[in-house]
Amino acid sequence: MPRMIVVLMGPAGSGKTTLTAALGKWIEENQGHSVGYINLDPGAETLPYNPDFDVREWFTIEDIMVKEGLGPNGAMIRASELLVEKSRELRKILHSIEKEVLIVDTPGQSEIFIFRPAGPAITRLLRWVATTIGIYLVDPTITPILSEATTSLLMGLIVQLRLNIPVVPAVTKADLVRLELGETLVIGLEKVRELASKELQGALKEVIPRLIDLMVEYMPSVRLVKVSAKTGEGLEELYQLIYETYCSCGDLT
Repeated sequence: MPRMIVVLMGPAGSGKTTLTAALGKWIEENQGHSVGYINLDPGAETLPYNPDFDVREWFTIEDIMVKEGLGPNGAMIRASELLVEKSRELRKILHSIEKEVLIVDTPGQSEIFIFRPAGPAITRLLRWVATTIGIYLVDPTITPILSEATTSLLMGLIVQLRLNIPVVPAVTKADLVRLELGETLVIGLEKVRELASKELQGALKEVIPRLIDLMVEYMPSVRLVKVSAKTGEGLEELYQLIYETYCSCGDLT
């Protein structure tokens, strides 16, 4: 039975699948923990890791589109419903995986997982299996502007409240991000507030600092890390943050 479950979430193209593989390999090689990989994305074409469970063994987006006459979006919504219907079976499978850490790769359309009933239902199931922690990926290549990056960070807080699990935000694709933005984000929320008050204009100048106040209030212990699945940068810092979160909500005795 696993001791910890780590769920990767974020917008399409943010690097969830590649980070799943890179983080799992890093944990195995540097911490000596056994790692299991869970793919919950029925639309995945290829995986850079060998899954211990792959939802595509049950159904794929293509199969659902053909059988039920749905388009890609409708098929993804239907897939989330089917996954919940098989939640008892999934729970048994997860219990049977004899790995210390399970890393869960979620659907590319994260809004399906986060904002539809499937997300809370699945994370509730995961919490029954082991202490569960989420990682919400902030993709700076699609959020190059300070206000947009702050909004992405706020999404991490929304995910935490919605799924009822602690969520660690991480700036992904560190090998591609502009230095100024990457360094700004990892400095911390207080610094982001300061920069927002200087750089933004109009309503955003008032709104963004207030949003940051909310994040500081409800996610006071969170510091941002910048990671790259390609180069391995930041994986140690990300693991340390996951472990600190685990220590605060899990049982290490």
